[in-house]
Amino acid sequence: KIIRRELTRIGGKVEKAVSYSKDQTDFADEISKLTGIDPESLFKRKKSVEKEKVPVDFEALFIPDSYPRVKMITSQLDFYKIKGFLLAGTSLWNSPNLLKNGAGYLEGAVFADSFFKDALYPETREFVTSFVTVYNRGPETIEALAFDTAGMIFSVLKNANIKTRREFAASLAKMGIYNGATGIIYFDSDRVAKKTPFIIRIKDGKFEQAQ
Repeated sequence: KIIRRELTRIGGKVEKAVSYSKDQTDFADEISKLTGIDPESLFKRKKSVEKEKVPVDFEALFIPDSYPRVKMITSQLDFYKIKGFLLAGTSLWNSPNLLKNGAGYLEGAVFADSFFKDALYPETREFVTSFVTVYNRGPETIEALAFDTAGMIFSVLKNANIKTRREFAASLAKMGIYNGATGIIYFDSDRVAKKTPFIIRIKDGKFEQAQ
């Protein structure tokens, strides 16, 4: 529902939605539903036309699943020569294991996450450098979010006139834009935190910040 709503808001549309079971490993039937070609014909086409891709009537395929399942689905799409569209996903894709053992069929794919340790933002780079110096490893998303949460709290508490929880909440809501390790953060009129997500792209077999 969220995807449909947001796509409609920006002028897009969900053409098809295909579900599958959580323990599934063969996605021929689902690929058939996406393309309108029965599984047997897909296999025959793959065998007889090695270099020709199967045409599709959609611009992007969104797979909101974990990286092991994503690797299975996309490798089978590649096997059947189902190409010519953007692959997109969620933060569940953000694992180095997604690109292990070769994953050329994922080239150009994008996904969003709330933190990307190799981001280009100076605040992110400074945080990652300091974290690695202290802990001798890269930070996880939860650690970056905790760092920014503490940073926002301390920035508000610098005001010595804040004496109560209500005054603290009001000042936090009026804080404006906060540039943190996890990007740009601010609070809307309902005091709900909003942030700009990291858009991560797979290029040359590596993750890079696309936005």
